[in-house]
Amino acid sequence: MTRFRRLAATLAAAGIAGAVAVPAAPARAATGGCDRLRGHGATAGADLLRVQALNLRPLGLPVGPLADLRVASTRAGHAAGTSSAVARALDAKLLGVGLPPQLTREVGQQAPPDNPRPATSDLVATKAGPLTLGAARTTAHARTCAASRAEARLLDAAVLPGRRGTAVAGVPASLRGWSSTGVEHDGYAARSVAAAGIALAELHLLDGAVTVKVLSEPSLTVSTAGTPSSARVRYAAPVLQVTGAGVSRRIDGGGESVDVPLPGRADPVRGLLGTALAPVTSAGRATAPTLPGLDERAAVPLLPDGTPQSGESATPPRGGSLLRVSVGDLQQIVRGNAVAAKAASLRIELVSAGAGNGGGSVLLDLGVGMLEAAAVAPVPGGRAPGAPGAPGAPTDAPAAPPAPAPAAAPAAPGSPAAPGSPGGAPEAAPVAVPAAPDTTPVAAADRPEEGTGGGGGADLPLTGASAGAAVLAGLALLLAGALFLAVGRRRRA
Repeated sequence: MTRFRRLAATLAAAGIAGAVAVPAAPARAATGGCDRLRGHGATAGADLLRVQALNLRPLGLPVGPLADLRVASTRAGHAAGTSSAVARALDAKLLGVGLPPQLTREVGQQAPPDNPRPATSDLVATKAGPLTLGAARTTAHARTCAASRAEARLLDAAVLPGRRGTAVAGVPASLRGWSSTGVEHDGYAARSVAAAGIALAELHLLDGAVTVKVLSEPSLTVSTAGTPSSARVRYAAPVLQVTGAGVSRRIDGGGESVDVPLPGRADPVRGLLGTALAPVTSAGRATAPTLPGLDERAAVPLLPDGTPQSGESATPPRGGSLLRVSVGDLQQIVRGNAVAAKAASLRIELVSAGAGNGGGSVLLDLGVGMLEAAAVAPVPGGRAPGAPGAPGAPTDAPAAPPAPAPAAAPAAPGSPAAPGSPGGAPEAAPVAVPAAPDTTPVAAADRPEEGTGGGGGADLPLTGASAGAAVLAGLALLLAGALFLAVGRRRRA
């Protein structure tokens, strides 16, 4: 099954939620705004850190294999009249390592009823297997009429902490991840919006031997008003400055990478960690938080598991190791009245040299800022995508990658960000949609304002749209993707 067909399958699931959805609108929409919007749904998610793979046994150290450790996960969504938000500091399944319950406990809310204040959980600094996490705060806020937001903040974090405060990968200052969904108003159209982003200043690798400064923070926003031509994807790729021994380079686009050769097969890690390490290995796969009150078919991750790739796999030089810093490519798809996108803001790969054949073993594969977003909206006029007279036929073809764009001004780490706010970053290239009746390239989206899903609820063209028409729109997506969805679920099981 191709990657984009799996994306289409998950979008079909989002279409199910959209087909049965009832009122969804901004929390402060005009009178009757919630009741006059039907068929809207959205989900968004961010993992601040995700350890895709960790295995030090090729170096003779008793760590690994580990997979899919998620740090500071946030999820937000709305569907079928319910808004939901959830955040969690850590999800990891480790053999022989007892994790404090408060560390893995989710904080969440759902609406209705409305929640004037967010749910909040404060955590003290702790060590959890191969991770050290500073003091953390997780918040979740769900409001009526589709507004939802989740956030996770950490004072600092380290992967594979070593002796005397060293670490293989560490974030020494405050870092934050967030996700939000809502419904905004674009002229006379109501748009479902989903957004996610992260904020951090810099990342230290191999105890500062390599430093990655984040000059511009990444964010991802998708939205749709119910037709392929109305779908908008805006990905602000991070702008990075990578410095190390003999290396100083700026990365300002998806798919770019910097390779830092390291002498010695085991020196970069063994010198930091020593040999007195507690054995640890995986006891199963970690999972994304579940949005309370939402149908599981509308919950993130909506896109296939795994890190969006930035090119060929890293290959270390003979007799040495290699550290690769890269920005993952954006994956995006438009299908009928739904849109979804996914990006790995920053990816760190540490690969050791093979035994005389030039091959290598992946010691660490770390994703920083794993962002996902999807949205679905009713088709204007109540006609299913592809039906006679409908605005456009559904398409599951891949979208074109974003063109390089100038860097945005650096944002202060930890500064407040509005739901869906890319902080003035450059827009992505239009989503490419194959030729279809009345289908045009997709423009980039503007941001929803802080604390709202958009504007007021008056003058909505969706007023009076029948529930039966909304069901037809969802069924069109369901028929196209039900088979792929079932296969994808079995694969994850």
